[in-house]
Amino acid sequence: MQTIMYDLITELNERGEDLEKQILSLENKLEGLTGSFHALPRLIADTLQRQQQQLLSAITEAGSAHGDSQRSDSQLGPSSPSFPTPCTSSSSC
Repeated sequence: MQTIMYDLITELNERGEDLEKQILSLENKLEGLTGSFHALPRLIADTLQRQQQQLLSAITEAGSAHGDSQRSDSQLGPSSPSFPTPCTSSSSC
C-alpha cells in the first residue's frame, strides 16, 4: 500500500510540474501578446501616416504631370478641406 501511495504521489508531483511549465509558457505567450497589443496603435498610426504621405505624393505628382503647378504643398496638407482631420477621442469634433 505504501508503494502504491508513493507512486501516486510521484505521479501527481510530475503532473504538477508539467502544469507549472505549461502555465509559465502561457504566461510568456500572454506577455508577448500584451506587448504586441500595446504596440499596435503606434504601428497603425505610422502606417496611416505613411499611406497619407504616399497619397499626397501621388496627388502632387499627378497634379504636376497635368500641368497643375499652381497648387502648393500646403494646400494638400492634412488641414485642407480635401483631407479633414478625423475625429478622435482627443480631438473636439
